[in-house]
Amino acid sequence: MRIKKSFTFRFSSSNRKLTPGDEITPARGVAKDLFRPAADRYRQRLSKFALSAIAGFLLAAVSLLVPEFLLKWVAIPGICLIGFSLVLFFSLPELRCPSCGKLSDNGFERFCPACGKEQLRISRLWGTHCDACGRNMGSYKYRNYPIRYCTDCGVLLHGPGV
Repeated sequence: MRIKKSFTFRFSSSNRKLTPGDEITPARGVAKDLFRPAADRYRQRLSKFALSAIAGFLLAAVSLLVPEFLLKWVAIPGICLIGFSLVLFFSLPELRCPSCGKLSDNGFERFCPACGKEQLRISRLWGTHCDACGRNMGSYKYRNYPIRYCTDCGVLLHGPGV
């Protein structure tokens, strides 16, 4: 189970429910337009996390090779970057569906997050599989699929995927 903490306030401006069969038109693209800023923040923060973690681990590894008088100038920034990357990871913004209000990256409900079809087979023993797109989903520890659709209501959230 992954715990996320977020320190931002979110207000929903639309209570409109979209069904999976609805075509996304400019009038019905409310969910996609409301989800895009959260997806962009999520991607930016995730890339900052990866860059700071890699830089921190590289500085920590280099600190093993430098002379002792340079140790604090290399190791302390490396440790600070690793700590900063952990703070970034645990403060990732929530990917909440604007239509139903549930978290879209928290697990599987009825719909496939990659194709949006209701042909998702959830199995703890064999893993989750979508019969429509043929994709095998990862476990709860990692995600090997893009989130394009809400898994609870099936609304298109982000075209390219998060």
